[in-house]
Amino acid sequence: MRVLISCITYHPTVGGADDFVRSIAEGVAAARHEVLVVASDLQQHVAGVKLADIRPRRMNGVRIVRCQSRNMPGHVYPVWPGFFSHAKSFKPDVVHGFGLGYWSADAAARLRSSCPVIISPTGGRYRSGRLYGLLRASLLKDTLQADLWTALSLDEREALREAHPGSPRIEILSPSIVPAEWTRERLDPFPDVPRPRVLFAGRLSRDKGVFDLIEAVGLARRTCEARLLIVGPDYGAGELPPSDGVHYAGELDREKLVAAYQHCDLLVLPSYHEGFGIVLLEAGAAGKPVIAYDNSSMPELCRHNENGLLVETGSVEALGSAIASLLSNPSLAGRMGARGREIAFRDYSRSAMVERVLGYYKEALGRMS
Repeated sequence: MRVLISCITYHPTVGGADDFVRSIAEGVAAARHEVLVVASDLQQHVAGVKLADIRPRRMNGVRIVRCQSRNMPGHVYPVWPGFFSHAKSFKPDVVHGFGLGYWSADAAARLRSSCPVIISPTGGRYRSGRLYGLLRASLLKDTLQADLWTALSLDEREALREAHPGSPRIEILSPSIVPAEWTRERLDPFPDVPRPRVLFAGRLSRDKGVFDLIEAVGLARRTCEARLLIVGPDYGAGELPPSDGVHYAGELDREKLVAAYQHCDLLVLPSYHEGFGIVLLEAGAAGKPVIAYDNSSMPELCRHNENGLLVETGSVEALGSAIASLLSNPSLAGRMGARGREIAFRDYSRSAMVERVLGYYKEALGRMS
């Protein structure tokens, strides 16, 4: 089977959506299918930052090509028409487009007349105002004709159904973990950061709640020892305030990131919205308890009083109290962490995800023939 994957950005760019696309592409390639990824030349699509090197390459069995993009002034809708020439020469059996409301999904949907198309919105949406209304009116109709949409979570599926009542069937296709990656112990990459240690891992942007977390750890430190380790690239958060007990590590490679999970005492994700929340799953794979705000998909991964604690969205006081409660009760934290690992290994394994996506591809091909 020849599978064409269309996405905005692809490794080495950073983000949960990028990692999700990569896991699918490499998983399908490992199952002995031919995979071509067509992406833009962007490193950060919102900021318009471009990669320095866009030469074609092959990585872990996946062929990757990047197309020069251009954007309309005042909008965040980059287009890369070179996608169609690559699609024409590749002659795919199935096309999988990622990023609803972006060219990557809209362009993929236009190939529906020649082969099955699957769309994974991955948290994307058509924006409102100015030219976006025209884009939605002219392009969404093709996307709605796709054979199948997938959602990262039950919450995202319900939101998609509400926003797009004419959408095709929507199946759950969640990110996954490779259990073997999490069973090998690594050395602590931050031996100078004392324990107990709270971890924040992700893009540094205001909607991720990183400012809330810095304040909450300050509150928790009134009653318990706590250090906050913040890892991830800056995505518009600006200069984070200096604060006692807070350590900024910047962006980490994969090995150091996994080690950071393994050597923390809990992970906190005070995000104001998540399509999935992969860091909650990865913390579980590392056997660590989690704390999250109680919105969007996060209650699906942070199960209150089971593998972690949920707190009211935006309540910094409740967040600080939850952090203090787990750091002050190591036995409870240990039980929650063990339950998180059980959930991650049982329900979110990479092999099961690849089997599921291949089933969707084959089903779509069967309907097309």
